[in-house]
Amino acid sequence: MLILKIQQVRVQRDRRPQIPGRHGEGRYWLRHPQNWTSLSARAHRQQHSIRTCEGLQDYKLLNYDGVFGLGFGEVNGLSSPIKQLAHHGVIPSALLTAYIYNQGHNNTVDGVLTIGEVDKRRCGAVEGFAETVRAADAWVFSSPSFNISTTNGTSNGSWLGVLDFNTDYFQVPRAAVKLIQNKLSGSIDEDGRIIYHCFKYAELFFNIGGQPLALDTPMFSEPYRGQMCRLKIKETDPSDKYAFRFGWLILHRHCMVLDYNGRLAFTPKTV
Repeated sequence: MLILKIQQVRVQRDRRPQIPGRHGEGRYWLRHPQNWTSLSARAHRQQHSIRTCEGLQDYKLLNYDGVFGLGFGEVNGLSSPIKQLAHHGVIPSALLTAYIYNQGHNNTVDGVLTIGEVDKRRCGAVEGFAETVRAADAWVFSSPSFNISTTNGTSNGSWLGVLDFNTDYFQVPRAAVKLIQNKLSGSIDEDGRIIYHCFKYAELFFNIGGQPLALDTPMFSEPYRGQMCRLKIKETDPSDKYAFRFGWLILHRHCMVLDYNGRLAFTPKTV
């Protein structure tokens, strides 16, 4: 039996996991500080239910693993659970698709992890994978530019980005904060967040390992005072080695596809 050690999460599993339908399914209830809970882990084929994962080695936590041990690095030659499953033939490939229901969705689970393939039922096709920094023990990638239009942006070839699902915020370089602030005619509050009139709008173009990711300010916006709103975007600490930190808000409109050979992709949700 495979026991996944999940950072900051209490895991409770059915003693006798049921296998409904034509897919094997081991369901986990995950208690997470950010309410990312009750994820359903689906096996690719019925004959490979969660109970068949015997003989796999214990997994050591890595930085930014978050739910389900999502890190892909190796410790003392021991790979992540997903790579072990693929190696043993339990799943067809070392892929994991994360689909998270948005806040307020009435469902018994808050999201679905599809192991071994892209979730084609809930997610669009992957147009291209971003390469990651293989030497890192987290999902790190080049993030050399940020734009708010085709002609207005900032860039630095040394900038790196990282997936950090310990928060829903995005952290971006100071130059990016200034671009957003100016575009929205906003101000900066005491917490370093942008305050602006809610009717203002801007598109934000991120670079994920060479792959573009277009988001917009309503996705980050929350009510502030009266007709004012505030963004869940902060300036990156000058001492941080990562210029961009992408919080789990990135999954509001997108599925995340992790390839444990060192690639990742974001594809729009279809449901």
